[in-house]
Amino acid sequence: MTDHFVIVAALLVAGYVLMAMEVFVIPGVGVGGIGGSLCLGAGCWLAFRWFGPLQGTVAVVFVVATTTAFMIWIPRSRYGRDIVHKTTLAEAYAGDSNLTVGQIGEAESDLRPAGIARFGEQRESVVTEGDYVPAGSLVSVIEVRGSEIVVEFAQKTTNGVPHKEPQGGS
Repeated sequence: MTDHFVIVAALLVAGYVLMAMEVFVIPGVGVGGIGGSLCLGAGCWLAFRWFGPLQGTVAVVFVVATTTAFMIWIPRSRYGRDIVHKTTLAEAYAGDSNLTVGQIGEAESDLRPAGIARFGEQRESVVTEGDYVPAGSLVSVIEVRGSEIVVEFAQKTTNGVPHKEPQGGS
């Protein structure tokens, strides 16, 4: 094994590790994605330069094929289903919502202050007025402003009827 092969292989592995960090550890920052792309590109370029057109082409095809395969596989994986949005903007548009003030639902995600809540079979993107509401808590619709559904924390009483959380806490 030559030093050139080790360098090219190390660049490709580093590129994939940085890309994985971008997807799974620090999504949205861009450092891992940009660094990973640069490492993959440098590995392919050095493969062309040091090993010739045949091996360089093999490196490029390998990188493109594996990257494409991961882009197809990740959204379908168990972890990927949790990080990829499943609804379209048209489905999430609250202006078409039939929710009414006072309707009770359950927060599917933490509301910090925005998140997802389920009202019966209907999932909606909701916001609070700045309050943190943990996932699994009952929420009550207090206002529908165009495309925005505003909710607040609600709680069940002993007889099963939801009511607003008491203010002040005594």
